[in-house]
Amino acid sequence: MTTTSTKQDIDDNQQQQQGIRILIVDDNSVNLQVLSRVLRMHMASIIQHIELAKSGIQALELLCHHAYDLVLLDIDMPVLSGLDTARQIRISSDILAENRVIPIVAVTTNDTADWKRLFVECGMNGFISKPVVPTSLKKTLIQVLNTGHSPESLAPFVPLPPSPPLPPSSAQATPSVL
Repeated sequence: MTTTSTKQDIDDNQQQQQGIRILIVDDNSVNLQVLSRVLRMHMASIIQHIELAKSGIQALELLCHHAYDLVLLDIDMPVLSGLDTARQIRISSDILAENRVIPIVAVTTNDTADWKRLFVECGMNGFISKPVVPTSLKKTLIQVLNTGHSPESLAPFVPLPPSPPLPPSSAQATPSVL
């Protein structure tokens, strides 16, 4: 009996052997460290590398030069929101081609039906509510990663105008901690 491996089978095997590369994006340093620590404690067997970005702009720069398997993206960030960052990941020709189809998971306190619809419209593949519960995080990430990286596995993407800036009172509020 002869077996033929497809490129996808080879890629999947390499990913399992090497582990996944995750980019975490959050403007709050404490949130970055907590989320990174939770991932290392509860998913160490499948993680190869975790990169931290403190803004949507920094995330886009990293995605232009480094390949990742997953992006965890805070929604409420100044300058470039998580929604706008996700849109840019999906459409920017400067982003590495493999990163334009990367699974994106929102990390947010906004978990109403309207927000969930916005996440999908921006090209996100899932969301995790703050405060992050390790078992929910692991379940969501495994589910999103198992859908693959093909364009067909992406959430439907509907281009929308840029998000309006946060009202001054929201921008000055104390950042939430995971």
